[in-house]
Amino acid sequence: MKNILFKIIILGFCLLQFGLYGQGKDFIVPDSLKSKTKKELRKLFFKNRKKPKLANIYGNSLLQLAKDKHKLYDIANAYDMLAAVNKDKEILYLDSIIALNYTKPH
Repeated sequence: MKNILFKIIILGFCLLQFGLYGQGKDFIVPDSLKSKTKKELRKLFFKNRKKPKLANIYGNSLLQLAKDKHKLYDIANAYDMLAAVNKDKEILYLDSIIALNYTKPH
């Protein structure tokens, strides 16, 4: 019984890791946003948070910028922002924030 429980826990942890690294990988930052700063993207996100499609574009752009710069705090903030506008994926984004605590900075 302990062996089965251990395997389930390991499987859950592996799936959590895939969720962390899988989110936002397919997202390509639009050319018009590549020159925007973190501050500008945040401002655009909050201005459009009632429009989920636009908010997701700005949030994912922030997430990609943070990942490219290996800024764990900014990655967590971007996941939090995306969780706020994606209630159906909220748990995935929040789990990703938790998993960041186990990631060592580069």
